[in-house]
Amino acid sequence: MALLCIAMITSCKKDPNPQLPTKLLLRVATADNIQMDKFMYNEKGQVIRSYYYRGYTGDTAYQDYTYLNNRLHKITHHNAEHTMYFYAGSNLVKTEVSDATNGVTSYLDHIYRNGKLDETHTYYKENGQWDLTQENTYDYDAHGNVHKINVYHGPDLQTTVEFTYHNDHLDPLPTIFKTPLVEKEIHYNGEGGIEWTTANTYEYDTKGYPVKRETITRNADNNVLSRHTFFYSYKD
Repeated sequence: MALLCIAMITSCKKDPNPQLPTKLLLRVATADNIQMDKFMYNEKGQVIRSYYYRGYTGDTAYQDYTYLNNRLHKITHHNAEHTMYFYAGSNLVKTEVSDATNGVTSYLDHIYRNGKLDETHTYYKENGQWDLTQENTYDYDAHGNVHKINVYHGPDLQTTVEFTYHNDHLDPLPTIFKTPLVEKEIHYNGEGGIEWTTANTYEYDTKGYPVKRETITRNADNNVLSRHTFFYSYKD
């Protein structure tokens, strides 16, 4: 799934506070460049291409972005897949993933209540039929940010992801919606037990933009699974 798609799941309110950042993020990378994201923009400040490198296969992948009526319309992936975005008014209501051989292979419906994203339903095509494979429900904190995502496969709760934020600093990643920087992310299994926790600490420049992030992931026994330091670079 595209980086932009992943980031948007925690950012579903329309009028974020504080104000949207004006700096354009160019690069987020570890010091050794084992993990890296890079972004290119058009004259409107909209991201038109991103590169992401995870160091697993030695390859750098990319995806291209196109817009319609100043909203994200399509992401074309390096492997010839593409993702289309459909809107009703100001709400994103459907996302489709396609490839050149099979056409639409999956889609995601977005359901809103009281102006907020309440549920998403994911469908995959099996033997010519569309099967509902996953349902997510969303809970919000007092600031209107997604606090909890519950993931169901059929009637069974599989995973719950809980977020807390640095509410005075927006994430500079170029996503469909804007969300504050994530402070902590806790993953629970279907029985409510903690599987792992990821905690982020940040350093900022004089304008409040993050320039450094320390990320530590721990298992249920509080043992460190991974530790990374990321550095942010911006367009002047």
